[in-house]
Amino acid sequence: GSLTKELAPSAFFGHVRGAFTGADSARKGYFHEAEGGTLFLDEVGNLAPETQQMLLRAIQERRYRPVGDKSDRSFNVRIIAATNEDLEKAVHEKRFRQDLLYRLHDFEITVPPLRDCQEDVMPLAEFFREIANRELECDVIGFDGEARKTLLTHAWPGNVRELRQKI
Repeated sequence: GSLTKELAPSAFFGHVRGAFTGADSARKGYFHEAEGGTLFLDEVGNLAPETQQMLLRAIQERRYRPVGDKSDRSFNVRIIAATNEDLEKAVHEKRFRQDLLYRLHDFEITVPPLRDCQEDVMPLAEFFREIANRELECDVIGFDGEARKTLLTHAWPGNVRELRQKI
């Protein structure tokens, strides 16, 4: 999602040496690197329209062309896409391509927000506490009553990332 429309073709599909100013060597793109495996597209809802078009074409045809190359390459990659964006709404508002949504929408997993999963707050907090103990070479043991109450009553608008940051 953070790729600019200028950088996306090279990042996804790679480039050959001399393809553009500064391309002093060839570079393999994400599709090549993920060959035979899985390509995870994080925050796909933030992709620029030009990048969505390019990605759609590759997915439909199962082929891509590295920037500056003369021939296409086929690929065998499973694509997993994630976003916090409501893509149906983005399609309605013409910010996301409906045809790309259909291509990416074979199987959907909806992860509920942390505020709707109170039973997960303390196990996650304990997990992140242990990580912090290792990283900071500390030996903090558990959470007192006040800390537990604070953790369990917070709305967690930032979900698990916010919880990780607070611990």
